[in-house]
Amino acid sequence: MSREEIRTKFRSIEYEGRFVFGGDFALLKDFLSKKDSTLWVPLQLLDALLRGFGQATCANNPISGLLVVIALGVASPGLLVLSIATGLLGLLLSILIREPSESVENGLTVFNPLLVGALAYAFVPKMYGPFDAFSLLLLFFSTIFSVYLTRSAGSGKLPSLTFPYVVVELMLLFILKEHNGGFQYIETSMQNITINNGTRSVTMDDTSTIVGKGDAVSPDWGMIFRGVVTSASQVYGVDDVALGSVVYLALIIYSPITTAFSFAGALIGSLLGLELDISYEIIYSGVWGFNGLLTGAALGGNFLIINKHASIATVVAIAFTTILQYIIYIILNKYQLPYLSMPFVISTWLFLCLAKSREDTFIFSSIQSYPEKQKYEFLHRQRMGRMREVDDESETF
Repeated sequence: MSREEIRTKFRSIEYEGRFVFGGDFALLKDFLSKKDSTLWVPLQLLDALLRGFGQATCANNPISGLLVVIALGVASPGLLVLSIATGLLGLLLSILIREPSESVENGLTVFNPLLVGALAYAFVPKMYGPFDAFSLLLLFFSTIFSVYLTRSAGSGKLPSLTFPYVVVELMLLFILKEHNGGFQYIETSMQNITINNGTRSVTMDDTSTIVGKGDAVSPDWGMIFRGVVTSASQVYGVDDVALGSVVYLALIIYSPITTAFSFAGALIGSLLGLELDISYEIIYSGVWGFNGLLTGAALGGNFLIINKHASIATVVAIAFTTILQYIIYIILNKYQLPYLSMPFVISTWLFLCLAKSREDTFIFSSIQSYPEKQKYEFLHRQRMGRMREVDDESETF
């Protein structure tokens, strides 16, 4: 090992030391991965489960996941129990079908199943009624489907994101809605829409309390900020300021860069909602901003190595997500179905294709980690490449 490589190694260790408990908490992950004894299995499963709760917002950190779990337990204990059950089922099944150990350890096989359970808890009682044997059986199979879809959708060059959860959740809700009297096609207008997302049902029939841009009442900017905060909690299907604040805290522990782009995504999405004449109440509840938040979290340094081009593309993608959400929202609401995180999935997939260009403008990260580390390692590889070129030239002469 050359002197420069040794210095670089020490700098890397120093950099990791600044993120001992932050980032992806590699110290704990490496420690647990070396333990082969069955005595460590419960802790390994717990680590993967907690990372799964964090991965719902692209935060691969067990401490972040633990904070989300505690906050969910306070805000909605029933939702937490059901999401843990489906998440654990998904985790065990992914181990059974021999998912790559890296995916299991990072919680990538957990967050889709747990979201299936979390959003089922939020939607099923509203669209079907109390859980019974039939709905629980469908939920069981939906969880299994999400695991296999995660494997198949993630086998290509693009990540599966929340695509498995979106597909199986819509299947679940469609079947249950049909068994509960079927669908009634609704002629949609911006003054007569009902949106169900998470634990809150926003009905826009009451124009005395719920108004849009076309009304005389101006938006409450304090409530707009509330919507930006609760956009984080709506990822789990809950409208709760405390939970949203904790989710942002969990994101900060994982990556300040991810937090900044997530907040920007929720803010831009909410402001564009005003321009699209979306009801204030929908924006205040965070329903309108959470897809923008997810797009910002995914593209803002996690899947694309952060640079000025990736930063601009992320902002553009957030705006695209919000406009696409508006279209999907109008279509699905006619059949009383939620759009979930569909706009986020479609937009992120489309913008990740930018990394396939021949130029190095947009760089897809081949090894997933937190944005700060990915940026550091990319610059290090560039620096080492230039040094090798100089050495080769000197040897030639």
